[in-house]
Amino acid sequence: MIGILSYRNNYLEKKYLEDLTKSKKKILLIRENKELKTNYSKNWKLQTGGFFEKKKYLIKDNITFINVSNHNSNKMLKIIKQLKINILINIGTTQKISKKIINSLRYGVINVHPGLLPYYRGSQCIERAILNDDPIFLTAHYMTEKFDEGKVILFKKVRIKGLYRYKDIRIKVYNTQSKLLSYIFNNFNKIKTKKNIDFIKLKTKPKIYTKMSFYLLDKVIKKIKNKRYKYQ
Repeated sequence: MIGILSYRNNYLEKKYLEDLTKSKKKILLIRENKELKTNYSKNWKLQTGGFFEKKKYLIKDNITFINVSNHNSNKMLKIIKQLKINILINIGTTQKISKKIINSLRYGVINVHPGLLPYYRGSQCIERAILNDDPIFLTAHYMTEKFDEGKVILFKKVRIKGLYRYKDIRIKVYNTQSKLLSYIFNNFNKIKTKKNIDFIKLKTKPKIYTKMSFYLLDKVIKKIKNKRYKYQ
């Protein structure tokens, strides 16, 4: 069985579920009772302008919901064992996934990171790629107990040609991320045996761990608005 990880105030959860429930597969959504911090909500509104909250969704009823206090809890371990979960797909968690949870699964935990690994790590990869005039990529990978590490499954380039607002680029990234997660969910039996991922190289090799200042974010927004990003 495949489980899906989420948390209580996940603004993208409905979008993910809309794409995931398009298939007839049963979905087990394991939701943390925790919420992310307030500054996340502030950054989210800046990124998307409330686009995903205002949208109406068509979500089928092939979902079973389970609540846990923590994705690393003993209850989580029991759920994995009792329901014979082989793989977890992350659509949102409030923390790193522990080694004991990862090791309890046959195939581990899959995440889609909004950045090209191993070059772009951290929470501001889209913005850094724009500043560096690098293309925007998503990286599907197996999670480890560390952030933004693990074996790469596949890359997906996000095409943003013709987009001239920061929020439109961010919305396109999230929509593409949702579709990629749905693809992985529905094709995991093929994906798990795939080997020899073509590694994508960049001229720059940034490894980003720190948050971006509002000064740099303002530069990103102006660059997009003035049509100076190479891939617009």
